[in-house]
Amino acid sequence: MARVVSELSMSLDGFIADPQDGVPHIFDWYGNGPVHITTAKEGLDFHVAEASAAHIREATANVGSLLVGRRLFNVTNGWEGQHPFDVPVVVLTHNVPTDWEHIDWAPFTFVTDGIEKAVQTAKDIGGDKTVAVAGGVTPANASTQDSSMRSSSTSLPSCSEPGSRSSRT
Repeated sequence: MARVVSELSMSLDGFIADPQDGVPHIFDWYGNGPVHITTAKEGLDFHVAEASAAHIREATANVGSLLVGRRLFNVTNGWEGQHPFDVPVVVLTHNVPTDWEHIDWAPFTFVTDGIEKAVQTAKDIGGDKTVAVAGGVTPANASTQDSSMRSSSTSLPSCSEPGSRSSRT
């Protein structure tokens, strides 16, 4: 049976994005170590410490699908059609982006009828493998639909000022 998991990082003050809606302080650790981890997406490899490399390898080894919300999809432009983990992506959205340039070939499924359907779709696509949930609001909503969902979080020092509405989780 598929496991649904999410790992989140945020600052101790509860903010993720800076006032310009950027998140470098959350993700800089992906590029500050000696161990190189190749992803399926050119230019998005990791360079991390050995302990981080072990964590990333373990966390991604059994991922069968990814569940994200529309905001993360928009911010990343759907990773130009291929997620770095090279797994199918389920996007919870109100409207399918019919003008997205990768819609005809990318392994993305857009679900418009709620989080319960999105979680089930991601489980169906991933089979017995892990469903990784990413984003801000989507993991919280997914956890209400799957009581077995495992979540973990990492807190960082305060790194943002109150800013845009989207910077608060």
